[in-house]
Amino acid sequence: MLSVVSLALDGERMCELLAQLVGFRSTFVVGLVERHEGFVFNTAVSIRSGVILSAYRKTHLHRKEQAFDVGGGYRVFDVGAWKLGSNICYDANFPEAAAAIASQGARLICYPLNNMMPPGAADRWRSRSVENLSCRAAETGCWVASSDVVGAHGAMVCHGCTCIVRPDGQVVTRVQEGCEGVALFDCG
Repeated sequence: MLSVVSLALDGERMCELLAQLVGFRSTFVVGLVERHEGFVFNTAVSIRSGVILSAYRKTHLHRKEQAFDVGGGYRVFDVGAWKLGSNICYDANFPEAAAAIASQGARLICYPLNNMMPPGAADRWRSRSVENLSCRAAETGCWVASSDVVGAHGAMVCHGCTCIVRPDGQVVTRVQEGCEGVALFDCG
């Protein structure tokens, strides 16, 4: 049996995390394993000033994600003049997931990623992951921002796919492959 460390969004550990973020005006999109009413979800939580603005539960699960339940629904939320939404990792392979967010008026789609794979698969997906994000941007007319893990963990590796993509599909900034870092771009 697979043991999964998970958080309840209204639980004590999550409340502790939210309390630490009260003073921050930035909006954080955090990927986590969520426990809710006996289900376990791969969830992206959007947080601003210690308040959860939105929680998206991954709708497209990879065959290796059998520990998770399928989420439902795509939500957008406001940050200033922008509407944002999230998809998670493997969702980037499905145009309808990004289209569901764009149809609600989103200008930015955030993709928390975890492309940690066996070396051969990581090499095959090395450029395809960024290509998928570029396609989702161009198809929807939305900005896309992704954040990926990088490095090796046991027999798994990730080259990193942290980038920002314009609505025309052009990658405007990307963290150097294999390096930790932050992608910043002023889209004015």
